[in-house]
Order: sequence, then C-alpha cells, then structure tokens
Amino acid sequence: MNDIHRLQHWFSSRRGRMVSIAVLIVALAGAAIGVRGWRGDDKSGIPAPTPSTEGPTSMVGRAPLTGLPTAEDLDRPAVTVKISNTPDAHPQRGLADADIVFVEPITGGTTRLAAIFHSKLPAQVGPVRSLRPMDAALIGPTKGIVADTMADRWVLDYVDRVADLDDLGTLRVPADTYRLDDTRQASSVTIGYGGSATANWTYDTASHRWLRAEKWSRHVIENDGQVAADNVIMLTANRDTSFPKAKPTMTILDVFDASGPLKLFTGDKVVTGRWSKGAVNESFKFTTTDGKPMLLAPGTTWVECALTTMPIQTR
Repeated sequence: MNDIHRLQHWFSSRRGRMVSIAVLIVALAGAAIGVRGWRGDDKSGIPAPTPSTEGPTSMVGRAPLTGLPTAEDLDRPAVTVKISNTPDAHPQRGLADADIVFVEPITGGTTRLAAIFHSKLPAQVGPVRSLRPMDAALIGPTKGIVADTMADRWVLDYVDRVADLDDLGTLRVPADTYRLDDTRQASSVTIGYGGSATANWTYDTASHRWLRAEKWSRHVIENDGQVAADNVIMLTANRDTSFPKAKPTMTILDVFDASGPLKLFTGDKVVTGRWSKGAVNESFKFTTTDGKPMLLAPGTTWVECALTTMPIQTR
C-alpha cells in the first residue's frame, strides 16, 4: 500500500485512528485525504524563550518552536494533527512530543486538540478527528501540513479558501526571554469549559513544569505519563458568529483580526497580558499589560483557547 493510500485509509474513519508522522512528512504535496499544506508569514505563531530579564540570545542550534537546544537539522515542515479529547479518546498517543498544542472548545463541554509537531516526530499520533473553522487561524502561521479526518464541506471550503498552500517558507526564529512585568506566584489554574472537559493545570515543583488534568482524570498520554508543559497560555476570545452554516451548538472563537486578554503560566508565575492577531496566516502577538513583548520559556507550550464567558480560576 503506497503512502497516499495508507493516509486515505487512516483518515477514512471518524475516530480511533492513529496517524503516522513519517508518512505525513513523505506526503508533503498534500494530495492525500485529510492532509493540507499551509502558508503564512512565519512558522511559529508563538515565541519560545527562557525565563530571564536579559535580552534575546542567539537561536543558532535551537529548535524554532521550543527554543530548546538541538543538534538535529530541523529543515522540515511543522505537522499539525487534530486529536480527539473526549474521555473515550484517552489515553492519547504521541502528544508528549508536540511542541505546541492548542485546546479548542468545539461544543458544550467538549474540547479538541491541535497538536503541532516539529522538533520531535513520534511514530504515531491520535485518535485523529476533524477540522474546525478556527483551525485556519490557529494553524495558518505554521506553514506546515495538517492531518485530520476531514470536516463538513463548508468548513473544508473555508479553510482551503483562506489558508494558502504548498509554500513551506522559513521558520520564525523566536526570541529567548520573557519579561517579568506584572507577574505573581501561581500554583494552579482551572478553565471552565464545562462538563468533563473542564481542565486544571497544577505546577509541579519537582519538575518545574505544569501538569494537566481534566474533571474526570489526570490527562495521560499512552506510555508517556501525565501531560506536562513548560508554558501554559490561557487565551480568551469572543464567539465568532460569522459562519451562517455553523450549527448553533458549534463553538467557534474569534481569533483573527481580533485581540483579547491572556495569562501566561511559566515557572511558578502567572503573567497577565493581551493577545492580538491580524489575518488568518499572521502570527499571534503576546504583550504584557503595558504593551511590552511577552515571550515564553524554552520548552513545550499548551494554549487553552476559551470563550470570554468561560470562568478561569487561578490559585
């Protein structure tokens, strides 16, 4: 079975499938079902720096999406995989190797993940699920490819119309510090998505990382333990009501040509600031409350995207 046929087979089912990252890299043309190339102004959408008040250091020998040292040649596209996050999808596979993960509310009490892989490529990732309209703005800046189980025709048409294809471009070189303006201690944060999807992050003093749980259980990855991140971003946005074909139960966030508040949790600190984003393929910009650039610590980043009406509690 050739690479294209294998991808068509994997993406033909609605849930429970795992996707081979190696085959996705081979299929760069995006001809297989559920694989699309993306073009934008840069590949990073999120900078990845060290927790310091010093100026940015050289990114030579560092992974572009994490800022971590690497001896590997990373001249390859980023790969985004849409992953189910319902209780029956756990434990998921491959998430520990993601550089950036977006958590998207998709309907009442349900979230879905957009996991971006670049510095590490796991053998398998899943279970794979479908695209949503807001994926265009979240993944557009990566200039990579995305694996999914398709979507409603109007969603596919929208994504294909607003996201350019087949130009890998160059990776953005992130800065490597974050400013410590407007910070305070933090040990946990809860995001009220509703139902079983309500999520909690707790700072682990032993590993100096943030650990994720959902209302019903720790968030566990197959063979990799609990989900952990070096940076956790709480990004809140208004509801996007501009899609007439969207079902009333579908949650879509207004995340381009827009702005809103955010909180960055890194180390044992929380930094308050704002996010802004221009067109679909432009990067997110994060600033502190006084307008200075807010950059991140080296490592993995999870971005929890929530409606402004969803409660966020920090302790």
